[in-house]
Amino acid sequence: MNKIIEGIEEENRIKQEAAEKEQKRLANLNNTGIWSVGRYVDEFGNKTKKKFITNTDKIHGVFSNIATEDSKLDVDFLISSSSDIAIMLYEYAGNNPVKAISNTVYTILVDYGASSALKLYAINSSDRLCLNEESSVKLHKAILKGNVLRFRVYERDTPTTHYEFDINAPEYYENAYRKLMDK
Repeated sequence: MNKIIEGIEEENRIKQEAAEKEQKRLANLNNTGIWSVGRYVDEFGNKTKKKFITNTDKIHGVFSNIATEDSKLDVDFLISSSSDIAIMLYEYAGNNPVKAISNTVYTILVDYGASSALKLYAINSSDRLCLNEESSVKLHKAILKGNVLRFRVYERDTPTTHYEFDINAPEYYENAYRKLMDK
């Protein structure tokens, strides 16, 4: 009889927690946390219909290469869809992103909690690291979990060049993504 009562109490506790979680989700439906949704612009500076998610404030980190160690780094994300994610890196926390003269391949390691890690790939052929479709989808799913994400980015051909940054508060990304998908 006690086991039945304990089972019912446990079931009620789980239902109560789920109801509280749903109530919090609904109360924060418009909260996008550190994320904002913007629109790309055309060659005249006019907003287009194509939207993207970015971080509202720069994400800070450090970078090292043969000339410097642990220098300031700023980072912006450009997320056009779950399969189209790019990262812009700003060395010395400047205004000009890292540019590539020819295709530069990067390996991106992401730790997102409790022995969960990803190995992703990106190519910089302009002013941003464009993740391939598979890597974008994996990163999108990791951000949706809402855990702290720790990034380590390495140039494949120049392993002495690497970038380190963390996203400490990725929660509410799901809300930003919903707004991105709204027509």
